[in-house]
Amino acid sequence: MFRDRSLSAASQDHLWFDHILPRQLAHEGALVLHAGGVVVEGRAVAVTADTGGGKSTLTASLHATGHPILGDDALIVEDMPPRVRAVYPSLRLNPDSAETFFPGVEGRPMADWSPKRHLPLGPVADAAPLAALFVLGEAGAVTCRRLSPAEAVMAIIANSFAQDPGDRPRAQARMAGAVALAGAVPVWELCYPRDYAALPEVHATIRRLIEAA
Repeated sequence: MFRDRSLSAASQDHLWFDHILPRQLAHEGALVLHAGGVVVEGRAVAVTADTGGGKSTLTASLHATGHPILGDDALIVEDMPPRVRAVYPSLRLNPDSAETFFPGVEGRPMADWSPKRHLPLGPVADAAPLAALFVLGEAGAVTCRRLSPAEAVMAIIANSFAQDPGDRPRAQARMAGAVALAGAVPVWELCYPRDYAALPEVHATIRRLIEAA
């Protein structure tokens, strides 16, 4: 692992575990989703979003209600039917979310340039069968729509890691992995208000869809 004396150890760990390692694993052939994950009734729920779109917040809120966490940023898809495991167990939150879900818990710095902090984890899951992938969006009310196969594939591609997106053989392999994953599990677009008060309804929606799958 590289070391740069101009950066704190926390910043170097962040660059390695959250940026370099997921892309290296993808370069070696793994399908690595830019997603958080928790285990609900024995199966993994993966959530992904654009940067700042609520991925870690929703993951944290589910973990805070007792669901074992896989991680909040990068999930490796294994086998078919798919199982997922985290690149490493993690939960990183901005101060407002940390205080909402884990009041009084200070955590430790994520990086010199970010207010986010690593929070201590409760129950941690090593790996679990993947039940569904949720792509988060913002709306005035909680809504959910199952993506078409083509939409699902594109969402998986858009929310997965690649060291070199222009590497054609690896891009083709990533596309094949996305097609297989989209054919194996439902991919949902889940939209809701960016309001902590909406999260119980979001949780209930996720549980309902998982139970019906």
